[in-house]
Amino acid sequence: MNSKQRVENIVNFLNDELKPKKLVIIDNDEEYSTNLVDSMVEIFNDKKITYLKRYTIKYDLNEYKVLAENLLIDEPDYIFFAANYNELSDLITEVRNIGLSSQFITEQMGMDEGISLLTDKELLEGLVAVIGEPPSLAKYSEDKKAVDFWRKYQDFVSKMRDKSISKEGPGPYAPYCYDSMYLIIEAMKRSNSILPEDFMEELKKTSYDGIVGNIKFNSNGDRVDPPSTIFIMKNGDWVRY
Repeated sequence: MNSKQRVENIVNFLNDELKPKKLVIIDNDEEYSTNLVDSMVEIFNDKKITYLKRYTIKYDLNEYKVLAENLLIDEPDYIFFAANYNELSDLITEVRNIGLSSQFITEQMGMDEGISLLTDKELLEGLVAVIGEPPSLAKYSEDKKAVDFWRKYQDFVSKMRDKSISKEGPGPYAPYCYDSMYLIIEAMKRSNSILPEDFMEELKKTSYDGIVGNIKFNSNGDRVDPPSTIFIMKNGDWVRY
């Protein structure tokens, strides 16, 4: 999944699933957050989706109090905030303290177990996070392919003499690399060649059901419809939406 697709998935979830009547979007004035919200605005405009307002807020509790008062005037039904979990925690607290019940939406940065240590669980109830990992790899996955991959990795590494290889488990990119190799092998078979100049065109036309889900590409070489995973806060814990 590329960055634009990740943001598109957030926008599609907001528009198609939640259907907000008055949506406010907020960035934390840092590069990652600003770029993400800029991309959201661009997609909103392209799809002619309306939103109420955009705010940029630096991490400052006094500024959060002022923003909370502005949000009380705006009365949004949904607030999307791209920020670290501690920033998200503080803004939710300020908003709830003045009696605003808007539902908060965040993304990867905001989804952290630590938020439950900073905030009363009652205030977090219903908080949603849309993250870039596919359902098969995201937290609490019981996907058979993903579980088998993890077990095979552990079994393989346990037999190796090279002590530099991690025995803690595969890294976050390992499943993508694993699926990529099988995609290349499949393209080699289809082209009957191991030469890149022969199999690269076949690669674009190859589809594969891997650990990360169904993989196929468009004419630009981007993956088609890569899925995100959505979580919601229930009783102080993140659960699948």
